[in-house]
Amino acid sequence: MSNGVESQYLGLIDFDKALELQHQYHAKVSAEKKAYILGLEHPLVMTLGLRAHKLDVNSFCSKPWTAPVFKISRGGLATIHNPGQLVIYPIVDLKYHGLSVKQFVQVLFEATQKTLSELGVESTFDLCDQPGVYTSQGKIAFCGLQIKNGITMHGLSINIQNDISVFSDIESCGVAAPQIDSVKSQGVTYSPRAFFDLWLKHFNLEAGHSLSNASCQ
Repeated sequence: MSNGVESQYLGLIDFDKALELQHQYHAKVSAEKKAYILGLEHPLVMTLGLRAHKLDVNSFCSKPWTAPVFKISRGGLATIHNPGQLVIYPIVDLKYHGLSVKQFVQVLFEATQKTLSELGVESTFDLCDQPGVYTSQGKIAFCGLQIKNGITMHGLSINIQNDISVFSDIESCGVAAPQIDSVKSQGVTYSPRAFFDLWLKHFNLEAGHSLSNASCQ
């Protein structure tokens, strides 16, 4: 993990409480020029990115949705968090670290890809058409960022040992009936906490400077 980065694992925490914490850490990053990485899990919840704010939840759910729904200021459409899924909120000043948004997303995806590889799970990632990390069985990691005053909020979710059947009920990130994968589905027993600890070893902000900054066509 890069120097000047502090991490904390919070365990299972309600989405609204985690959002409040992100705002608190955002203020700390502005003042201290440090980066903070929060790892956690959420109870079952649906979040709607900016592109989904005007949509009726039931318009893209095949079954009635009864869990909490939050409209937030990240990119993307709808996604689901549930216990056993690792959620990573990196709160990083991109300008201070000299990174573009695309370079930063690639840093997140490469850390995820290398962690999966250590567990024997091969993957690829897409930065443009359908951003995320994919195995041969489907999408295993999702990304949705908000950039506020040059500092990132929200971030990455990785299916570890969560129930992925709930994803079949929605158009996740705009894709109807998406193929979804998890570490557990790959036959690997690993906890979100253990995955987070391993992921941090591969998270390297400095490596982002050598990554392509070309825009998607």
